[in-house]
Amino acid sequence: MLISGFSRKEKKKMETSPKSRHSGVLLSITKMMRVRRKGSSGVVGTDACPDDDMVKFPVHLDSSSTSYQLNSEDQSGKRSLSREALASLVAALFASIAAVKASYAQMQIAQFPYEPEAIQSADVAVVSGLKIISQLKRCYYRKQFESEGVCRFEIQEQKDLIRTFKITTGKLNSDLMQRKTEITKLEERLQEAEEQNRCLDEKIDPARFLKLVRQGFKSIRNFVKLMVTEMEASGWDVTSAACFIQPDLVRAQSEHYIILGFQSFVCRVMFSGFQHRDFGITNSLFQFEVFWRTKYQQLVHPKMESSLFGDLNQRQIVSSGKDVPDTKFFHAYLQMARRIWILHRLFSSFGSSSETSIFEVRRGERFSEVYMQNVGSSEKLTTVSFTVMPGFKLGTTVVPCCCCHVHRS
Repeated sequence: MLISGFSRKEKKKMETSPKSRHSGVLLSITKMMRVRRKGSSGVVGTDACPDDDMVKFPVHLDSSSTSYQLNSEDQSGKRSLSREALASLVAALFASIAAVKASYAQMQIAQFPYEPEAIQSADVAVVSGLKIISQLKRCYYRKQFESEGVCRFEIQEQKDLIRTFKITTGKLNSDLMQRKTEITKLEERLQEAEEQNRCLDEKIDPARFLKLVRQGFKSIRNFVKLMVTEMEASGWDVTSAACFIQPDLVRAQSEHYIILGFQSFVCRVMFSGFQHRDFGITNSLFQFEVFWRTKYQQLVHPKMESSLFGDLNQRQIVSSGKDVPDTKFFHAYLQMARRIWILHRLFSSFGSSSETSIFEVRRGERFSEVYMQNVGSSEKLTTVSFTVMPGFKLGTTVVPCCCCHVHRS
């Protein structure tokens, strides 16, 4: 150990002294410092000071208490601030803080628009205020602050607070004027957009919609013919398949009616959800690509695709969403889907759902030339067997649906 035991003389002195408890503490510290200065075997550090420089602790003990106080020169020289001086110091501190806040607010306002002179002036004021706060801190620790008028500092604080509020109010008024200007510009743009919409409404002609309906009908028929050809080449019984779609076709002997049967099925799938703006497809980014990929999977069954092409490569490409199958069959489908998509976009531009509608005729309904168009035989119809393509209602304009009646052979 570095500290050896006390001598008997020291122990006896500690035991007999009435102040042995406190003196023993000081003696222990003194003993430790002496041991640090002993020979090379007992030296702890090489920077030990000589005995003459040893720190001494003057002790003043109170016989009525076990506590002791350190009487140093610094403690004997301390002074306490009076209540008036302390109040003045606190008032000066708050006034200085208010001045710094006002100057800092002024510097922020000078940033937009950029005013270098105002920024420099405000920066000098902020630095000056921080220096004053630092001086007040030193005065507090040194107890060197004379009592001055508290009202003077409070008045100065209120002035700086008012200056801050004025700066903030000016900034808010400037922002308000800017917002009013933006609102005026947006209102002008809204009026222009409304005028353009009115012009577009005037340009939208139901005759153009009717033209697109005819083009869509033609593209659907071309796709159905190609599909029937592929089915016949793959060994399908197209008559039985058509009769499964439309039972009335069991009496038909013409290939024309077989095409119409498949065409009714394709239209039923492709026009499903047509009355909705998103075609009933739940997708946050409803686009043409989402439309044709979704409709293809609904229209072409996996077993049908496998029997027509021997694999499901087209379906896998469509499901991946990265490419488009390069086949004649798919190009015909894509052309049909594009025409129906454009027709749907134009249909949605005619107005709300209360002004536009899509309809079809149920089996057995009486034929009406106002709402229906015969695409079957050239004979006059009396009743409808099935709807080939739905009809549309655009306000007061009606685009008739395509219907068919199967006669006995």
